[in-house]
Amino acid sequence: MIQKIDEYNGEINLGVIAGAVSGNLVVLDFDNMNFHDKFMEELSENYPKLYEKLYNTMQVETSKGIHYYIRTTESKKTKQIVAKKEDGKSTVLMDIKAKGSYVVTIGSKHPNGSIYKLTTEDMHIEEFSNDEYEDLGF
Repeated sequence: MIQKIDEYNGEINLGVIAGAVSGNLVVLDFDNMNFHDKFMEELSENYPKLYEKLYNTMQVETSKGIHYYIRTTESKKTKQIVAKKEDGKSTVLMDIKAKGSYVVTIGSKHPNGSIYKLTTEDMHIEEFSNDEYEDLGF
């Protein structure tokens, strides 16, 4: 059934639960594409094997960015990566969706009208060891 989700094309919205209940699923939710691009560039330079794994895992285009679906060997916590702007206010760079959270997924329609789309050839989800996950910087 999961292979046919994208056929709904916004007729229904679907969510995927993250965390241990889903086999330690973690979704890296990048809405800030400038941060995404810098993160991926640094990952490719410093950890080319991890870059390759992340590049090859299931990816979903969202209304503002991209989701990377990964599995970890142990359950992880949901958290946000934030930065302080020059005016002292915080801005969210990315969300890490894990234990106790969910994401809207393929075939769903965002309130702005965009449809969540699979951008990889298949729905293969890479598994990251605890060391690899820490090397990602989380």
